Amino acid sequence: MLDYFMELYEKYFYDPNSPMRQEDFYIMYLQNIIANDKIDDMLKIRPKYQLEMSLKNRPNDIATNFSFELRNGQTQQLKSIKSNYTILFFNNPDCTDCKRVKELFEDNRMPNTKIVAIYCDDDKELWRNTEYDKEWINGYSKKVSDDKIYDLRAIPALYLLDKDKKVILKDATAEMILSYIYQNNN
Repeated sequence: MLDYFMELYEKYFYDPNSPMRQEDFYIMYLQNIIANDKIDDMLKIRPKYQLEMSLKNRPNDIATNFSFELRNGQTQQLKSIKSNYTILFFNNPDCTDCKRVKELFEDNRMPNTKIVAIYCDDDKELWRNTEYDKEWINGYSKKVSDDKIYDLRAIPALYLLDKDKKVILKDATAEMILSYIYQNNN
């Protein structure tokens, strides 16, 4: 039964495609599984990893700074971006939902907002050959995925940051981000 319920918790509260996804509930669940002495340590390996990832870049935390390469070969850091809002858009140009999000953001100009599109997979040529809106910051950083700096359960992964790089929304939908910015940008 434990295995069955562990699968259900993961499916509904952790899976990025679940309409019921709720990271706060999942963190509480993971903490209880890990603290339970009656559960074998082997069954705790995955929950420990998921908890470690879930606790990264939570709302109200300062987002982890990282460097990324720009198309012109220069390097930039997340913390150097000056804007009331920053959208971190971890994406892959071949991803269907990434294309949908890209079009949605291009069609909905957001005042006082910088979009930072980060490609963190292996095919650097794919990244170089993909066109993004000229107003966006287009970057490449394999280190983000290699070092697991951000919890990238699925691509696209979207984070909304405030002017101080504090996380407002973690792994949000594009629609949630648009709604937040339009409601709070008066």
